[in-house]
Amino acid sequence: MSKVYGYCRVALACKEEITEQKALIDIYCNQHGFKVDEYFCDNGVSGLNSHRDAFNKMLYVLQDGDVVVVKDVARLSRDMKQCMSFVELMDQLGVTLKTIY
Repeated sequence: MSKVYGYCRVALACKEEITEQKALIDIYCNQHGFKVDEYFCDNGVSGLNSHRDAFNKMLYVLQDGDVVVVKDVARLSRDMKQCMSFVELMDQLGVTLKTIY
């Protein structure tokens, strides 16, 4: 059964920003007929760092047909090549990536 995952990341530890990203993702999902099954959040981790615990856990559980929703692609990575490699990986896994902005 397909699942919907929300992914949030902020570089500086800030619970409020994570909460804001979750709220945006919830609104987006409600408007598009999705319900988030689980959130993965990296708080205080640079987007240039590819070793993010929550992000890597999310990649581990993703299956064909799943959906990942993020505020914007910069949440995946601040490095364009790395970001594109994550997008390609999700595509290879059969995962749909939805960005709000």
